[in-house]
Amino acid sequence: MNHFVLPAADADGLRASACRLAAAAERVESSGHAVSLAAARSVPGWSGAAALAMAARAREVDLAARSKAVGLREVAAATVAYAGRAVATREQVASLNGRLTAARDTASDEQRRVDAMPPEQRVMFAGRDPMAALRVLEASLRREHAETIERLTRDGTVLARAIVATDPLRSLPEWLAGGLALGHGLVASRTLAVRGWSFGKWLSYARRAGLARDGSRAADPLLARAWQVRATESLDAFRHGAVRPGAPLGGLRTLLGRVFLPSSVILGAVDAVTGAGHQGGRGVATRVLGAAGAAGAVGVLTLSNPVGLTVAGGAVLAYGAWSLGNLAWDNRKAVGSFLHRATGAVGSVVGKLVFW
Repeated sequence: MNHFVLPAADADGLRASACRLAAAAERVESSGHAVSLAAARSVPGWSGAAALAMAARAREVDLAARSKAVGLREVAAATVAYAGRAVATREQVASLNGRLTAARDTASDEQRRVDAMPPEQRVMFAGRDPMAALRVLEASLRREHAETIERLTRDGTVLARAIVATDPLRSLPEWLAGGLALGHGLVASRTLAVRGWSFGKWLSYARRAGLARDGSRAADPLLARAWQVRATESLDAFRHGAVRPGAPLGGLRTLLGRVFLPSSVILGAVDAVTGAGHQGGRGVATRVLGAAGAAGAVGVLTLSNPVGLTVAGGAVLAYGAWSLGNLAWDNRKAVGSFLHRATGAVGSVVGKLVFW
C-alpha cells in the first residue's frame, strides 16, 4: 500500500477569489440600486403609464441585481468553506501518512527482531505477526482516508451547486438558453484566443530578450531591455486582459478580464473534486485538467520564473480549452434548437420579402 496522495489545495488563492466575488456582489447590488434610484429621480413630477412602466422595470432590475448579488455571496461563502475543508483534508491526510509510516517502521523493526531470535525463543512469538497487525491498521487508515475525501467532495459539491444556482440559463426556454450558451461560447472562445495570443507573444518576447541578453553572439542590453518591456506588457495582458482606451464596454471587459484567472482557480478546484459531474474518462480528464488549471492560474498570478510561467500558462489555456469543449458539448441540443428557430425565423422573413 502506497502513501495517501495529498489533495491539491490552494487555500490562499481560493480565499482571495472569494473576496473578489464578494466585492463583485457589492458592485452588482449597487448597480441595481443605482438604476432604481436614477429612475425615481430622472424626471421630477413625471407621472402616467410610462412613468409607472419605467419604475416597474427599474424595480425588476434592482431585484434581479440583488438576487444575483445573493448568489455571488453564496458562492463566495461556499468557496471559503471549501478552502478551509481542503486545508483540513491535507492536514488529515498528512497525519494518516505519518501514522502509516510510523506503523510500518514499528512492524519492520519487530519483524527483524523476531527473525533474529534463536528458534527456541521465536516459538514464544509464534502467535504474533507484525505484518498482519500492520495490514489491519492499513485497512483502518484507508477507511479514514475515504471518509476524509468524502467530506471534501461534499463541500466541493456544495460549491458546484452554488455556482450552478447563479446560472441564468436554467430557467429559460431551451432555444433561448441555447442562444445565450452560443453567445457565451463565442465570447469565451474569443477570450481564450486573445489570452493565448498574449501568452504566445510573451513566450516569443521573453525568448528574444534572453537571446539578446545572454546569447552566444554579442550581448545587446538595450535590445534586451526593449524585448523585456514587450514581454512584460504581454504577460500583464495575459494575467489581467488588455482593453484599448475608449473601446466599447471597456469597463465591463476590464472587469471580466481581471476575474479570468481568479475564476479559473475556483472552477478548476471544483472540477478537480467533482469532475463537473461527468463520468468515466471525461470525468477523469476534467479532474486532472481542473487541478492543473487551478494550480496554473495561481502560478500565473504569483510566479516570475519563465519556466514556471510557461508551464502554468499552458495549464490554464489547456483547462480553458477543455472547459470550452465541455460547454459546447453539454449545450449542443439547446444551441441546435436556437439555430433551428433562428433559421426558421430568417426564412420566414425572407419569404415574406420575396413574395410581398
